[in-house]
Amino acid sequence: SELTPEEDRSMVMMRLTTPQGSSLEYTRDKMQLVEEYLQPLVDSGDIRNVFSISGQGGSLNSGFMVLTLAPWGERDRTQTEIVGDINQAASRVPALRGNAISSNSLRIRGAGSGLQMALIGNDHEALTAAAAKLVQALEATGQYDTPRLTNEPSQAQVSVAIDRERASDLGIDITGLSTA
Repeated sequence: SELTPEEDRSMVMMRLTTPQGSSLEYTRDKMQLVEEYLQPLVDSGDIRNVFSISGQGGSLNSGFMVLTLAPWGERDRTQTEIVGDINQAASRVPALRGNAISSNSLRIRGAGSGLQMALIGNDHEALTAAAAKLVQALEATGQYDTPRLTNEPSQAQVSVAIDRERASDLGIDITGLSTA
């Protein structure tokens, strides 16, 4: 952005996530697919090294990659062009969201995350639909890089209903249980 312009430092970071509830092995396998799709960029010399971590931050469904590019004086393409190809490679992997981030010239942590918006309200389904519409509208302008929805509707949820009468018949002490 204009506030924190990107700088070609020959290094790109990439955050990746698989659906909530994914195993570490599943996430690792998806990240390995990204690496396979990045191989043409390695072969061309645009990318010199790929370092990846599965289960980043203690979350089994997330990963992180650091991609070292050839020094800008030794390549014909800009870092921005290469980042576009990196994002395209990640988008080829089903059930994986990835976003390559170039560092900014001010070295402000988190500035590569871009603009974030939050929609709030009481109706989860209506909010999800409105957020999806917003993402589509942002994509349609062509002025935003990788608009995405970070809502996690697939996160596992459990609802438990206690049959208090049956529990009492079985001699189970239900003192301290909340009403759901």
